[in-house]
Amino acid sequence: MDTSLDGILRSLRQLEQSSAVDEFVDGSLDVLWGMVPCVSLGFNELDEREQRVLLYRSREPGWEEMPDELFWSHAEEFPICSGLAPGSPGVMRSQDVISTRALRDSRLYAEILHPFGIEYEMKIAFASQPWVSRASCSLGMIARSPIGSSSSLGSLPRTSRRCTGVYEGLPSSPPASSR
Repeated sequence: MDTSLDGILRSLRQLEQSSAVDEFVDGSLDVLWGMVPCVSLGFNELDEREQRVLLYRSREPGWEEMPDELFWSHAEEFPICSGLAPGSPGVMRSQDVISTRALRDSRLYAEILHPFGIEYEMKIAFASQPWVSRASCSLGMIARSPIGSSSSLGSLPRTSRRCTGVYEGLPSSPPASSR
C-alpha cells in the first residue's frame, strides 16, 4: 500500500465505497495494515455492558481462537481500552496510559501480551453507542520501543473520524460472531 498522504486518501475513498459491514472491516484492516508498522492487527466490536464480542477479525489467526472467557477476564486491564471510554472515537497508544515498567509487571503482560510477543499496542477507535467499543487495534508493534509518530500515524485521528462516518452509514449491524 502507498503510505503517502495521497495513497492513504485514495485507500479511504475506496473504503467509503463499502456497501456491507464485512467489506468495511476487511477494507479498514487493509488500510491500517499499510499505515501502521505492526505484526498483528484486528478489528473488534464489543458490547461492554453484556460482555459479548459482536464482531472480531484479525490478521493474526491465533487471536481469533482466544476463548471469550480469557479475553473478558483481562478486558479491563488492556491499557488501550481503559484510555478511551466505550463509544468514544480516537487514537490511544499503550504508552499514553501506562509506563513500560508497569505494563511489564502486569498480569495482562505475563498471561496475554508477552506470550504473543506484544510489547506495545495502539487502538484506533470509531464512535459508537456508549456501551460499545468499536475499533481497529494494532498489536505487537514491530519496534521494541514506544509507538512514535511517523507521517502515516499522524493521519490516524482523521482516519478514525472518517471511518466512523462510513461504518455508521452501512446497512444493518454486524453479525454476532465469536472470537
